[in-house]
Amino acid sequence: MSAFNIAWVRAAIILVVVALAGAPMALASTGAPERVALAQTTTTFCVTDDARVEEASPTNNYGSGKILAIDTPSSVGALGLVHTYLKFNVAIPTGNIVTGATLHLQVRTTGTNGTNYSVNVHSVADTTWTEGTLNWNNRPAMGGVVASLPAPLSIGQVVSQSLPSSAFSGPGLYSLGLAYPAGVTHSDGIDFSSKEDVSPGPCLEVTYTLAPAGTVPAAHYAIEPAQLCADLTGQTNPIIRASVPAGTVPNGNVFCRVLAEDGSFPNPLDSARLGDPGLVQYGVIHAVDVFGVTATGQSYPDFEFPITVCLQGTGRFIYLNALNAPRTTFEMPAAVQGDFTCATIPAAGTIVLIPALP
Repeated sequence: MSAFNIAWVRAAIILVVVALAGAPMALASTGAPERVALAQTTTTFCVTDDARVEEASPTNNYGSGKILAIDTPSSVGALGLVHTYLKFNVAIPTGNIVTGATLHLQVRTTGTNGTNYSVNVHSVADTTWTEGTLNWNNRPAMGGVVASLPAPLSIGQVVSQSLPSSAFSGPGLYSLGLAYPAGVTHSDGIDFSSKEDVSPGPCLEVTYTLAPAGTVPAAHYAIEPAQLCADLTGQTNPIIRASVPAGTVPNGNVFCRVLAEDGSFPNPLDSARLGDPGLVQYGVIHAVDVFGVTATGQSYPDFEFPITVCLQGTGRFIYLNALNAPRTTFEMPAAVQGDFTCATIPAAGTIVLIPALP
C-alpha cells in the first residue's frame, strides 16, 4: 500500500472515531419517543403529626393545640424561641421519585397579626417523634434550610411554598421544621393553623414519576464540586460542569458537547439530536451531549459509575438515556447548586434544561 493510501486510511479512521464520539450514543428515532417523566402524577399528603415547642416551657406538650407558632425572643433571654414541627407520610408507589413538592400552610385568622419576617423551612432527619409527646427538651434537631416562606405573611393567608425535590428520596416519612433564622430577635411571631384548628392542616402537594432504571434519587447522593467538562477538542463551556468518579470510563474519559446554549442551536441540525422533538416545544435553555470515549477511541456509553452533571441556570432537568433505543425522556430529580441545576445520570446521553412549569 502506498504512503498516500496509508495516510488516507488513518485519516478516515480518525474521522469515524470523532464522529462516533461526538454523536449521541444511540440514534434518535424519527418518531417522537415515549415521554415518560413529563407526564407525572400529583398527590396531596397532609400532616400526620404537627406541634409547636416552646423554649420557655420546655416540658410542655402542645400537640393537641390549634396553634402552630413560630416566634423569637424580642430581646436576648426574654421568653425564648418557639418552633413548629410537621410530619408527612409521602405514600407514593415504590420505585417512584419525587420531582417537585409544595408546602401549603394557613395563617390563623385570630391570635396573630401576621409577620414581616421570613420563616425558614428546615429538613428534619428524625421522623420518630409524635405530636402527643413532643416538647422542647426532646425535640429533634433541625437540619438545613430547604426553603423560606417569604414575608410579609398576612392574617388568613394560605401560603404555598415550593420545596426542592432533593429533599425527598422517594416514598416514606418526612419531617419539616419551621423557625425564624438563627440569631434573629424581634416580637413579630406568626401562628399557623394545625390540623386540630382547620382540617386537614398543613399539606404537601407532591409530584412524582417512575424512576428510570439505574438512577439514584437525588437525596441519596452527595453532589461533589463539579469541574468544567470539555469536548473532544479540549474546549470547555461555562454552562456545563460534571463530577466524574475515577474509572467511570476505563482507560478513557467523559466528554461534553454543547448542542444548545441560551435557547440557540448553533448547528440547526443539533435540534434533531435531542431525540425528542417535543422538547423543543417546551423551550430548550441548554442541551448537552454527555458521552464516554476510551483511550483507543471507542464509544463507551455504559458508565461504570453514575456521574453528576450540572447545567447553568434553573429549570427542569431532562435526561435522554443513550442506552435506550429510541431514547426515553426522563425528568430527573435535581438539586440547585449556586447558579447550576444538577442531577446524577447513570450512562451517556443528552441532558436538557427546559423552563420550570408556570
